[in-house]
Amino acid sequence: MSETKKQCPNPRLDVFSPMIEYYNLWQFGDWTSLAQIQTIQNEEQLALKACAQFQLGQLEEAKQTLKDLPDHPSEQAARFLISGVFNTLGKAYAIMANKEKSEKNFTLAIESGMDTVSSKHIIQARKNEQLAQLNKFTRWISLDSLDQQGHSKRLFIDCGGHDGCSTIKFKLSDPTFDIITFEANPELWSYYENLPTQLIKKLVSNYTGEAEFIIDPVDADGSSIIKEKNIDFHKKVKNEDCPVIVMPCVDLSEFIREKASYYQEIVLKLDVEGAEYAILEKMHQDGTLKYITKLYAEFHWNKIGMPKERHDALIEKIKPFFEIEDWDAAEFSVYKKGTSNQKIRQQILSAIN
Repeated sequence: MSETKKQCPNPRLDVFSPMIEYYNLWQFGDWTSLAQIQTIQNEEQLALKACAQFQLGQLEEAKQTLKDLPDHPSEQAARFLISGVFNTLGKAYAIMANKEKSEKNFTLAIESGMDTVSSKHIIQARKNEQLAQLNKFTRWISLDSLDQQGHSKRLFIDCGGHDGCSTIKFKLSDPTFDIITFEANPELWSYYENLPTQLIKKLVSNYTGEAEFIIDPVDADGSSIIKEKNIDFHKKVKNEDCPVIVMPCVDLSEFIREKASYYQEIVLKLDVEGAEYAILEKMHQDGTLKYITKLYAEFHWNKIGMPKERHDALIEKIKPFFEIEDWDAAEFSVYKKGTSNQKIRQQILSAIN
């Protein structure tokens, strides 16, 4: 067993006497903090660190930690290791949507590691934290999703934000994420007042520079940098009659690479009227797809004259990296809609804020 005492990088571990604080972190299932233990003073702390490493999938590190345990560890050290098995089973059943068995194993995970009768509140907190780490309980802010100052480490990037409808839809589904929105149409910028997002008034593309942006004068949702696309879906207005503005564009790959240095989880939404193909091809080539945990997208191959085979080929290349889902937030849009829609949106924003 190592007797070297080092300063632990996480200040949360220095608040109380070490073992009490480690025990509290174990109760709540804050595996990231426990895995950072560097001052090992007894078998119990060693078992806690190994348990946390197993929960984080750090198998080789956990095996190395366990080598320092004696052949016959203390009862409490063994309890912590056994509790980790039940916690893993709880997460596995949660993934399989077996609520009854999941809750039973999370309860056993706490009870097997405690000498005293376990509090139902502690069990509930452990379960909530584990489900949050699995993205299955979004109303509980996962400890792993926050930095040491309590700021979110999860980011939703909304490309093609229109009037902010996607910001509202996503924030309602998961309030723990920071949100950044790209929207280049000046007519829509006023809708972002009081929205919980950072608005970037630029286009996204596969390069940094400028691009001609063709504006949809009917409902603004068909605006595009792709000249081959029918801007007005209903074809009541021809492309040559649509207004064109020159807007700055951002290389989305480089933007995501920069954000990945801080955020542990990045969810990307692309509704960019045909520009998604060049963007995703670039991200595949430069390796930035690995930073995305989920992609919400509206694909426009049939609106820009792209062969279906090319669309399918791109999907085959990118789908090993993340889950891909369709996206539609039209029910939260208020652009060119009546006052009743505006009032409903204000009520929703009040609830969010």
